[in-house]
Amino acid sequence: MKHIVLICHKDHFISGSVNFIKKLFEKEFQVDVLTDHVSVNQIKSLVNVHDSSVFVLWQMEYLAPWLVSKGLKVVVFPMYDGCGTAPNSYFKVLDRTYLFNFSKRLHKKCIGVGVTSYQLNYYPEIKQSNKIFEKKEKLFYWLRRPDSSLAEPIITKLFAPYIENIHIHDRQDAYDIKNDVFQVEDDFISTSIWFDEKEKLETLIATSKYYLAPRESEGIGMAFLEAMSLGCIVFANKNSTHDQYIYHGYNGFLIDFESQDIALIKAQLKEAFDIIKSGKQIGENAKNFINKGVPIWNEQSKRILETLNTISDAKKLKRLSKKEQLAGFILVKLYRKHYRLYFIIIKIFYTCGLFSDKVLKFKFNIIYRIIFKLLKTLKR
Repeated sequence: MKHIVLICHKDHFISGSVNFIKKLFEKEFQVDVLTDHVSVNQIKSLVNVHDSSVFVLWQMEYLAPWLVSKGLKVVVFPMYDGCGTAPNSYFKVLDRTYLFNFSKRLHKKCIGVGVTSYQLNYYPEIKQSNKIFEKKEKLFYWLRRPDSSLAEPIITKLFAPYIENIHIHDRQDAYDIKNDVFQVEDDFISTSIWFDEKEKLETLIATSKYYLAPRESEGIGMAFLEAMSLGCIVFANKNSTHDQYIYHGYNGFLIDFESQDIALIKAQLKEAFDIIKSGKQIGENAKNFINKGVPIWNEQSKRILETLNTISDAKKLKRLSKKEQLAGFILVKLYRKHYRLYFIIIKIFYTCGLFSDKVLKFKFNIIYRIIFKLLKTLKR
């Protein structure tokens, strides 16, 4: 059976957010999952054992230059919330990979720098249930990044004039119970930390009339898309990928939370609740929008599998020069220690003609010697 090595962040594996793509791959491939917590040497061993497999990097695109240099078939799924602000050179070195983007904005950025990209749109299946959920005048708020513009004190004050209750699901990104500051419940605020059964979480969301998208930007946005599929009125920051699915005033609301302009945000929220009070069926529109989009995702899923099969059946790629293999390995070590320095070095490497046949290959011997002398220690 054809084989895929899927490499993702440990958090994606624990939360299950990568499960939908893994299940898709498993329809036609044997899939082994590897997380970013393994050592570079472990990845190196895996590369030697599975040198004819397809390596799928799920928000792990920094591994791509090294894996490509080894002659491997590499498929990349970058995420806007992880690399949306990265420099152009970060994407240019992905030229020899097969690139899929769930973010339209990131897709355009890749196309703009000359890299082939395929845009995807994810729509979750609407679950059929015999239960009829009565919507309460409650806002469901998943507290994921308390230091962002979506901090709890700000959100509570902004929405308080319009809702009866707010439920705070206090499960932050990179969650550490030792550092958590538990919210105090009262007549206005209710809280939760974890649900052993996802059905209980879904019921809580389904009975909430309003839902706040938990991050300033998203790679896919599965959480707010599922809320839309449950008929919630979603409020989201005006950024990718929220603006890809939410049409302001029709099936949700895009608010300039990230601007931190309180007067502007208050005005936008007032406008939003005025529209809601007018009787416009925002939540129903959201549910219908997702339902109509499901066939789009199903069709794209088929194309993803077709592409992966074509890649798997293709001849093994030619290895790049030993210099590029060493540079790729150094970049992996560098990214794990200092990702901002990675941005600087990868631009220099690309300018020198590494990892792409679209660059005129200059011989910057002095630059090569300085960089490799400084960074070769990272290989140890």
